[in-house]
Amino acid sequence: NTRPVLRIACALTGSDQESFIRTIFHHVWAAPEPLKTDELDQVKAVCEAAGLDGTKMVALSEDTNAKSAMIANTENALERGAFGTPSFFVGDTLFFGHDRLDYAAELLKGPQPVG
Repeated sequence: NTRPVLRIACALTGSDQESFIRTIFHHVWAAPEPLKTDELDQVKAVCEAAGLDGTKMVALSEDTNAKSAMIANTENALERGAFGTPSFFVGDTLFFGHDRLDYAAELLKGPQPVG
C-alpha cells in the first residue's frame, strides 16, 4: 500500500518534495531491505535518517488536502494513460518503471548537439 507515501509527496513542494521522493525511491528500490511504505514507523525512520522531519512527514500522510490532491493526481494520471507505479510523464510522454528514469532524464535535458 503506497497511499501514505503518495499523500506525503502530494502535500510537499519544491526541495522538500524532491528530497522525500528520492528518499522513498531509494528505500523502496535500492536499499538492502525494501521499505514497507504503509508502515509509518519505517517511513518516519528513513525520513529522519535523510534529514527530513519524520514526525511531520507521517502527519502529512493523513492530511485531508493531501488525500484530495492524491485522488486528483491519480485521476489525471489514469486519464493520461498511466497504468501502474511508478509512472512518470515528461510532457505527454509516459515512462513506466523505475528502470526508465534514465530515459525520462534524457528527454528532460532536451536535444543534445551531435559531435
